[in-house]
Amino acid sequence: MKTIVFKFSLAIACIAILAPDQVNCQDVGSSAPDFTLSTDAGSSFHLFSQQGKVVFIFFFGYACPHCLANGNNTETGIYNIYKDNNSFVAIGVDTWDGNALGVENFKSSTGLTYPLCYQGSELESLFSTTYDRMIVIDKEGVIRYKSHANSVSGIVEAASQVISSLLNATTVGDVYQGDDPSLLVYPNPATDQIHIRPSVFNDGKSTIYIRNTSGQVLATKQIRHMSADEAVSMPVGSLPAGIYLLQYQTNSKVESVKLVVE
Repeated sequence: MKTIVFKFSLAIACIAILAPDQVNCQDVGSSAPDFTLSTDAGSSFHLFSQQGKVVFIFFFGYACPHCLANGNNTETGIYNIYKDNNSFVAIGVDTWDGNALGVENFKSSTGLTYPLCYQGSELESLFSTTYDRMIVIDKEGVIRYKSHANSVSGIVEAASQVISSLLNATTVGDVYQGDDPSLLVYPNPATDQIHIRPSVFNDGKSTIYIRNTSGQVLATKQIRHMSADEAVSMPVGSLPAGIYLLQYQTNSKVESVKLVVE
């Protein structure tokens, strides 16, 4: 009976999440569906041809008021930061199926300089999303971040941190799948506080991130001048019980480990 109640409750929770934003409960961590669309640059964008690159997608409606208001956040908070990295590509997709003039006006009004795709309404159902949303896909074609709210500066920052982690990681698995044995986190599972002892120490700034399964940063801690015999403490008692990704990031390396909060 308990199993039946649990499955029923989970189903209700998924329906509640799906209803407002058409969000798939299990899409982060799954392979991105392929698509090909024409762009305002006169070329075509084929997702599967981007293997080996981190792909950022901004879904917008060409005349959507909040898309017009938030579009420039993706330019300044993401594209301008990573555009010179050969392993990064950004694309916008008009899901309102506007004509060339409508998309051109959107680009002019928002100040976007990355390519925009036409006639992308089918991608809303393909990716189970809607307009004024963002998706980040890793170098192996796996969805690693999917926003569930309008692209305001805080949401853009969360996506940007996922992009940074993917670009800086030696392998995608280092960040999202396997534990790094050189990163010591204890106790784990934890209930109130954890202690972190990484293998990389430097005199520059390093940052600890705790992310949920959607890639959103829930807690951070900046560290300076940490020596090899030190551990840093971090509270986790305010986090809901569940599974998280803890990352220790320096300018040259990202170490990561699965964190369980009880």
